[in-house]
Amino acid sequence: MGSRRHVEQIKHGPPLPPDVDIRAHSREYAESLDAQDPLSKLRNEFLIPSKADLKRPTLSSRDPEESPPPACIYLCGNSLGLQPRRTREYISSSLTAWSTKAVTGHFRNHSDSALPPFVDADDYAAKLMAPVVGAREDEIAVMGTLTSNLHLLMASFYRPSTARFKILLEGKSFPSDHVCSFPAKYTCCSTLPAVLCLVSAQG
Repeated sequence: MGSRRHVEQIKHGPPLPPDVDIRAHSREYAESLDAQDPLSKLRNEFLIPSKADLKRPTLSSRDPEESPPPACIYLCGNSLGLQPRRTREYISSSLTAWSTKAVTGHFRNHSDSALPPFVDADDYAAKLMAPVVGAREDEIAVMGTLTSNLHLLMASFYRPSTARFKILLEGKSFPSDHVCSFPAKYTCCSTLPAVLCLVSAQG
């Protein structure tokens, strides 16, 4: 009886660690964890397309009189994250500053804009990023895309010699990673393979 009572307590109690909770593989268990997640409210800050949106051959949205379809399950944030709802507002504000202030938009704050002058954009981004990564503002450089950052990294730090010139690269990494290793093929030792790709063993 004691074990049955214990099982019933687990079934109707708060979620336990997944290795001891008999509900760990249920949808209800996952939803109960989501409900306790202090960051779960941030989901509403992003625009999540539906399966119908992804399959539609046009960019036009659904008929407003139709009931909204369920959002898709999006797992590609490492490649392209979902669009924050405020993105359009911020881009529009920057375009307005550009169109109405031209070059002076580099240096002047505007009382009706939450964005800094263009010239201070990177410092402003570093200030926002510092608490996220646990570093000081002067230790952070918020830059562009993965591809451009890798190109800059290679141009700045890749100094091949006859003794050290090889680059170790994950075989299934993004295509941009492979493109950025291109300079390694034209080194002082170009007759030897400079880029070594690591590929996991089959099985």
